[in-house]
Amino acid sequence: MNSRQLLGLILLTLIWGLNWPVMKLGLRDWSPLWFRAITMAGGALVLLIYYWRQGIPVLPRSKAQWRSVVVLGLPNVMGWHGLSIIGVSLLPAGRAAILGFTMPVFTVLLAVLFL
Repeated sequence: MNSRQLLGLILLTLIWGLNWPVMKLGLRDWSPLWFRAITMAGGALVLLIYYWRQGIPVLPRSKAQWRSVVVLGLPNVMGWHGLSIIGVSLLPAGRAAILGFTMPVFTVLLAVLFL
């Protein structure tokens, strides 16, 4: 790992770790779903600008691709972000982070049990 990669890893870790407390602070002023809508729109705009500057097409090109985005993306992204921000508003940020990042373990256990 070179120094640039190490710096990127350190920054990613810091930003990711600060994410939950920042959400808790944002929820002091905005309702959970409004806060999430603003942050997701801002993130989407940053990604669109980045990929546009790189010359990489982002938007789906066919009806089938749009359908996949809607059917798979909306429940996954909107469900996760909507429910996680509501959870953060009801729980301490640390507890919400633990629940959020242990969710894959719970998913595997439930899949083994029911599937």
